[in-house]
Amino acid sequence: MSRIVIVEDSDVVRKRLEELLGSVPGNEVVGTAEGVQEALEVIWRTLPDAVILDLRLKDGSGMSVLELVKKTHPEMTVVVLTNHGTDEHRVKALGLGADRFLDKTADFDQIPAAVTQ
Repeated sequence: MSRIVIVEDSDVVRKRLEELLGSVPGNEVVGTAEGVQEALEVIWRTLPDAVILDLRLKDGSGMSVLELVKKTHPEMTVVVLTNHGTDEHRVKALGLGADRFLDKTADFDQIPAAVTQ
């Protein structure tokens, strides 16, 4: 079973992710957030197995969330899901400890498998 937190500033994408992940047996979305501070609060409160993390958030960068989560809970799976899949972002995110780096447009169907690996 995977307990998942979704950090995404787009209501449409967040709801789509909740439906997609919630439809997989054994997955449970235990929280969602739109911004950096809210994300950290939800993650620390729920201690999920996995976090789906957008890079552009309402109040800052998902990179700061990634960095703090991996420093304090390196075992937590963090999947970066972004529309800004540049090589620079990919290298930085993976360097900060992201377990996967996915493009929202091209890789959306890979999300369920990414949180259970």
